[in-house]
Amino acid sequence: MEQELQNLEIKARETLSSLGDKDQLEEFRIEYLGRKGKFSTIMRNLANVDKADRPRIGQLANTI
Repeated sequence: MEQELQNLEIKARETLSSLGDKDQLEEFRIEYLGRKGKFSTIMRNLANVDKADRPRIGQLANTI
């Protein structure tokens, strides 16, 4: 899960740097942060992470 979050951050930063207008920014927001977005999908799996790793993964998610 940690690797998934790190990959998502890299891809999101690359995509964000190439946006040209507000419409593209809104599409980005929905795709990555929306209810069914990529970040939300990964975070739903946090319950499946080993209990000892959850604080570290949660902190990484908050940073991202």
